[in-house]
Amino acid sequence: MTLQHLAVAFSLSLGFTLSATNTFAQVWQPIPLRTAEVKSVGIGGEGCQWPLSLAADMQTGQTMYMGTDVGGIYRSVDGGKNWAPANIGLKARGACSFAVDPMNADRVLLVACNSLVRPEHGIYLSTDRGQTWKHVKPDNNFGYRDVREQLAFDPASYDSATRKCRVAYWSREITKGKKKDDPEKPGALFKSIDGGETWSEVPDSAAAGDCILKVHPRKGWLYAGGREGLLVSKDEGKTFTTALAEPIQGLDVIATAPDNVYVSTRGQILISTDSGATFTPVPSLPAAAQSKVSGGGFSFLKVSPSDPKRMAVNLDEGPWKIMRYVTTDGGQSWQVGTYDNKLSFIPYNNRKGAFVWDPRDPAVVWSFGGDYLTRSTDAGDTWTWANHGYTGIMTGRSYVFNAANPDLLLFPSQDYDAALTTNGGDTWKRMGFSGQSWGGFIYGAYAATPELAFAGNREGWGGPTELRITRDGGKTYEKTGLKLQGESIGYGDPTDPRVLFFGNLRSDDMGVTWKPMADCKGVFTHVPSKPGTLYGAKDKSVVSSTDKGLTWKVVTTLGKGSVHDIAVDPAQDILYIATQGSLLVYSFKDNTTTDITARLPLDWNNQRAAHSVAVDPVNPRIVYACWPSNTYLGDSSCYRSTDGGATWQTLTRNTRNSAVTSGPDGARESLWVRVHPRTREAWFGTSCFGIWKIAPPK
Repeated sequence: MTLQHLAVAFSLSLGFTLSATNTFAQVWQPIPLRTAEVKSVGIGGEGCQWPLSLAADMQTGQTMYMGTDVGGIYRSVDGGKNWAPANIGLKARGACSFAVDPMNADRVLLVACNSLVRPEHGIYLSTDRGQTWKHVKPDNNFGYRDVREQLAFDPASYDSATRKCRVAYWSREITKGKKKDDPEKPGALFKSIDGGETWSEVPDSAAAGDCILKVHPRKGWLYAGGREGLLVSKDEGKTFTTALAEPIQGLDVIATAPDNVYVSTRGQILISTDSGATFTPVPSLPAAAQSKVSGGGFSFLKVSPSDPKRMAVNLDEGPWKIMRYVTTDGGQSWQVGTYDNKLSFIPYNNRKGAFVWDPRDPAVVWSFGGDYLTRSTDAGDTWTWANHGYTGIMTGRSYVFNAANPDLLLFPSQDYDAALTTNGGDTWKRMGFSGQSWGGFIYGAYAATPELAFAGNREGWGGPTELRITRDGGKTYEKTGLKLQGESIGYGDPTDPRVLFFGNLRSDDMGVTWKPMADCKGVFTHVPSKPGTLYGAKDKSVVSSTDKGLTWKVVTTLGKGSVHDIAVDPAQDILYIATQGSLLVYSFKDNTTTDITARLPLDWNNQRAAHSVAVDPVNPRIVYACWPSNTYLGDSSCYRSTDGGATWQTLTRNTRNSAVTSGPDGARESLWVRVHPRTREAWFGTSCFGIWKIAPPK
């Protein structure tokens, strides 16, 4: 399957139909990290960000939703066979809970989240099955890694005239942000009586805050399970009584057994068959629970709607040991699920997972395999990698196409080490520069040959970057002990394959020895029409070399901001210079620097910036730039100019001003861009939204 075919497959999973012309011209195409084996069975996709929430329409199970902590949301319209980003209208970086209207699957609610408390959070509503989202209840909630079903529709409130359930609830968390100045809020219950369009806080509802919410399918009784126990309201949240006094960690109800209420605590799983009046423990528990493990007990209990005897639950048996247990006989016996991860590009990192049972097939259930999707077709006994389309890897600062062979590329990741392609991104090989089984923090990378590649490794966020090298295609790695001083970027001299660069380090013997460069801290680009000319940076200065980096001279020094990226337009005899905010143009003709940031389109938050810049090598009038907003989800992250930087278009799909109006929702939060010299496709590496490319305009 070609990458153009991938774009069509992704667009079909989003409900779009693409023409052959549009597929080439103006749609985003994903570049999933996948092996040849994965390619042989489907689209592929590496996953990567921490999945928090999972939901499906309970009528057919064909439309499914997944939310991550900081990597946006994904949607499937074919029962989970393929997934694609669905973030249009979303202003937050993640989603920690979904609720699908049980009577009208077009209507979906989500609770937004991020790693910081932000005003873009709160509740969003979609009325078109997740194709677009509307911010209906702004709130400074946190929601970070809050694995909890905190939204619920009341099926008994269905209004046939408006085709929606009128009543919906949200249990807001007890908000305590990570920063000292983050606002703190008590938990609270919010209610909508118009299907999620507007919301109001229920008075005196702190006890029902930070809870799991479920609603009796016929009576409309509200169940709230949390620290205060299991609370029941028979008057739409006005008053509550306590059904169980111990803290609740899992709660479920199903339409096919409406009077049943299923709960889990730290040490018990209980079932009520009389709408919560009385509870009986299940006949048995997983063997591991009998030993009073040091972990957090049972959580995220989920019951199959097509067979109430089938249940799945997380059992926290200790640090990084959260096991998925299932029963098919109502709790008479339990089995721990095993994982078939052979198709996963990234390693399995154990995390608490949500569950979704197929509403029609009692043997099918979905969950997370760490940072990717898994599916079981044997009621949870075996979980198999099923991640086609979920591409959420984060770029580790920069990547550069090999100077002699642009189909050779080493891609670095902040969380999952690095990947090598020798065929222009069609298939990849996972690398292991960090030496960590869970992944690794790799920043800046370059492949000199398929065998010789190097990158910068950090033991943790913000620590020093050490140069590491492989000379045998990833079989072994060398820890050089050399600490980077400067930019995390690798490069190779286009005229001499022996000369390599990494940050302020230079080698003239294919990476055997390295020496620091006093006047350059990173090489960014060269000029194909001027062989031997390199451009780099030293802090606020752009520097150039014509002797393979032996010596450097200052081209221009910026008034503010350090140089973050450089691109060359030899036709106009100018440089584009990106700082971590501004986009500047330097003219060799008159030795002037002009700030053109104001020409870039504004995002929905009235912000614009440039983090990286690249020029089409065939037609340098085509220029690309990008930036990640990071703390919120911008809708203008990628830009393109077709007139040498005079005017710019937004390439990020949105409902306002995008040049891309169909196809996949790609390349959000982009932090790096490079143009493939042969295909002329612009490759955008993102912050937690995967790798995407777009063809040049015709």
